[in-house]
Amino acid sequence: MRIVKTTICALLLLCTLIFTVGCNSGDSSYPITIGNTTFNSKPEKVAVLSPNVADIVCQLGITLISSDVVIDSIKDKKTCGNAIEPDTKKIIDSDIEVVLADDNMSDGAIKTLEDNDVKVVQFHYGNTGEDILTTYTSVGAILNGETGKAQGNKAYTKLMNTLKNYKTEFSKKHSKDKLLFLEGTGPYVSVIKESWYGKLLAFTGTDVVTKDVNNSTYDVNMIDSLNPKYLVCNNDTYKSLENKGTLKKCDFNKSNGHIIIEKDKLKLQGKTAIENVEKILQTIDKSTFEKIKSTPTTTVEKTTKGTTSTTVSKANTTVTTTAVPTTT
Repeated sequence: MRIVKTTICALLLLCTLIFTVGCNSGDSSYPITIGNTTFNSKPEKVAVLSPNVADIVCQLGITLISSDVVIDSIKDKKTCGNAIEPDTKKIIDSDIEVVLADDNMSDGAIKTLEDNDVKVVQFHYGNTGEDILTTYTSVGAILNGETGKAQGNKAYTKLMNTLKNYKTEFSKKHSKDKLLFLEGTGPYVSVIKESWYGKLLAFTGTDVVTKDVNNSTYDVNMIDSLNPKYLVCNNDTYKSLENKGTLKKCDFNKSNGHIIIEKDKLKLQGKTAIENVEKILQTIDKSTFEKIKSTPTTTVEKTTKGTTSTTVSKANTTVTTTAVPTTT
């Protein structure tokens, strides 16, 4: 079987895991085609080289035997190298049928897998809801056919409903509270408004400080002038800011309003996305957060019908597939 290199418009990150698919029983409706790759039956073993796909698989509720990804619940499992140069021998020896990967996997690794009848599906980084939905439904479809696609749609709807509910409730009391995300150790880089970071942080219901262009940086004086009530950053960034005496009077320091989230986790768009927002919300207003968590919410599921827009690039036989959802 010749390997088919398929690229789906979706979030792309680095990492590895090997897992055995353990979906609920149901009508999988194979064969199913994703991009230019046709899956004639439900794969029994899949290697995932993207932590974001791994995180989404967790959100889909599929049982995993996995590798050292950044997701706490599955990072202690088996590894198969990295996304660029995976351990192809281990993948092949493990009888892996499908690899869900980064789009910068080396040509040599792809060729090796191709020669051993392994299919590769690659995912691009995306920021729009349409991109994320495509990831959910495509991964679900590969793993469990039409049943999996429906699982993906349901999981994405649950993700967005949960985040939107948090934003609605927290904005009632905290819409004027400034929240700043920074990375680096000076000058400090903030988030772009239309990036995934910007959109995710907006679900906190606060006044998120964002920029409209790339490469926007802040020095210590600018941070001092902004005086954010809450600061989200990684540990190295916070240690750097701790040593800046002028910032000791900032609201985030006076009220212990700093939240440490490492960037590799902040990128994820599955279960960890909810956990990231919840971590911030508990720092902002624990009592409101606990009240929301204890109140049942009604989920209205959106139905995605199967129209697909496909663009083929003849230069490298890469297919970009974007689901075009229809809501009823």
